[in-house]
Amino acid sequence: LLRYGKLTEASDADVNAALAASGSAVICTGTGTELYKDPGLSTVEEITLGPIDAVSKALTSSPNVAALNGADSVVINLLGGKDLIMEEVIDAVSLLAQNMGEGAPSKMTFNSISHKDIADGTASVTVMAAGRGDADGALG
Repeated sequence: LLRYGKLTEASDADVNAALAASGSAVICTGTGTELYKDPGLSTVEEITLGPIDAVSKALTSSPNVAALNGADSVVINLLGGKDLIMEEVIDAVSLLAQNMGEGAPSKMTFNSISHKDIADGTASVTVMAAGRGDADGALG
């Protein structure tokens, strides 16, 4: 879990050009927020963690998610506020891996960054893949 004092933005065009040059592609992205639902008298307690919400939204955000199956490698980047903890990150990465099924890549790497300028209780995820891709050999 890395903590940084300053974030530097890169343009989407620059990122996509660098990824394309390396044979990689952004497959899906998602943002999530924490939700604590008090059980009260008639409901069940519900807790949704920001990183898990971000991964859930990423998995449903793009038709490119199928490209994760059979990719040679996947890189998962999670960004959250200063309250981001390792257990949440590991749970979110595990959820993503479970949803890749039988064609999960042999190499998965994840990075997590906790930053003071990101609102507490929020997280974003970017999933990138490199290699063969889906059954058609397409990545992205």
